[in-house]
Amino acid sequence: MISHFTDRPDVVTAEITEGKIVILIDGTPHSLVVPAVLVQFLQSPDDYYEKAGTSERIFRVIALCLSVYIPAFYIAFVNFHPGLLPVELLLSLSSQAEGKPLPIVIELLLFTFLFQMIVQLITADRFETLTKFPKDLQII
Repeated sequence: MISHFTDRPDVVTAEITEGKIVILIDGTPHSLVVPAVLVQFLQSPDDYYEKAGTSERIFRVIALCLSVYIPAFYIAFVNFHPGLLPVELLLSLSSQAEGKPLPIVIELLLFTFLFQMIVQLITADRFETLTKFPKDLQII
């Protein structure tokens, strides 16, 4: 069963009013909400307090779809259907792939993993020098 982890009281009250089960632990501000669906992980409590909340949520859904499908399409076209790509792009990709020790699938998984590590370090605010900049600029 998938659970949603939160420490915000407004989220907990909203989930209780929607009929979800909330597990509270004595002595901690954190709570678990069960069952959770995928849409909950794309919502932010700030969406309800800002005017542009709906457009930001739509942007998150589009970003999720693109982040799932673009790497898959890239691997499918380069490895299995190179005839569907334009010749100039295919020549550029083949010249870039020369001399690389790893297959493209491993490279893509490694790049995605390293990018997620960087994002987690930035959002955790473990480095004092990174907290001087806004979060959007830190990721870029």
